[in-house]
Amino acid sequence: MKYQIILAAQRLKRVSTFRIGNPYAVVKKISNDDEIILGRTEEIEDTLNPRWSTPIDIETDDDDDSSTPLRVIIYDDSSTSSQKILLAEATFNLISVHAGEGHTLLLNDDRIRVTVLESIMGSDRGIMNIQFRLLDVKNIESGLLGLGKSDPFVEIEKYSTSEIKDNNDEDDDDDENNDTSNPNHWLLAYRTEQIMDNLNPVFDEFRIDTEKLCFCNMTWPIRLVIYDWQSNGKHRPIGYTIPLTIEEIRNECISLNGNADRSNAVRIIDTSSSIKKQLLKIKKRETTKKIKLRGDVVILKADYYSVIEKEEKQQSSWWTEVCAFCCCL
Repeated sequence: MKYQIILAAQRLKRVSTFRIGNPYAVVKKISNDDEIILGRTEEIEDTLNPRWSTPIDIETDDDDDSSTPLRVIIYDDSSTSSQKILLAEATFNLISVHAGEGHTLLLNDDRIRVTVLESIMGSDRGIMNIQFRLLDVKNIESGLLGLGKSDPFVEIEKYSTSEIKDNNDEDDDDDENNDTSNPNHWLLAYRTEQIMDNLNPVFDEFRIDTEKLCFCNMTWPIRLVIYDWQSNGKHRPIGYTIPLTIEEIRNECISLNGNADRSNAVRIIDTSSSIKKQLLKIKKRETTKKIKLRGDVVILKADYYSVIEKEEKQQSSWWTEVCAFCCCL
């Protein structure tokens, strides 16, 4: 069985009075007196509350001892010091976390959040080639004399389960019954670059493995969250999209007439808006009076390249060459 270990932290200590720190995490397997490094995340600049997009992959089999402890260690990535600065650490058991509530465990006085999920929960194994832009993003940065503009970046999040929980009482405004309102149920999969002073940014095209993006399942819920970048690491949320699937994005949300075409655009909703059951059914540009809008996401590209099809073609090509060789004998 292959698992993803997805990590986040909060309330980390400052590196010094004058520097916040650039934290990254390392996961090690403790075996007898040895520690084997399983992987490390990317570093995130200037934050005490990091959410890492790089999962740590681990494979187990029936012969593995499920009680083998794992250790997560958070360091500061400092180019000014030759020594690693320890920020936090904790020990956990892979199977126990996966079997627990929400597949998540809080450690070290709730400073470290560990989530363990099966890495492959579908048959859509391949690569996604994605590009999008934002249009008319709500400006939440006043700047000097009110002339400033937001510096947007986007995080793609995947849901912690394969299905969105329904709220049967559509007239109930209490979000406690709606899982989508809880940010801890969303796991970071990808983070774009920030684009300074631009309310209509076009982000770089990127490639992402479907295993990382949606557990190889094109019907897995994901969403886009838009932030205004801040140099102190305290990025301000602008809004997010309704939960969608890669299948829905590819079939219904691709721009047909260039990067300013809004006909299939996905609405950006104010983070204070209540997303209830009826709002989850919103498609494309439909709206209601209860939703505050913060702009549009125009999907320019969402191409899928199947690894399985590629392997089958390679095998077919190999077999054709073998047959041709045998015929020449």
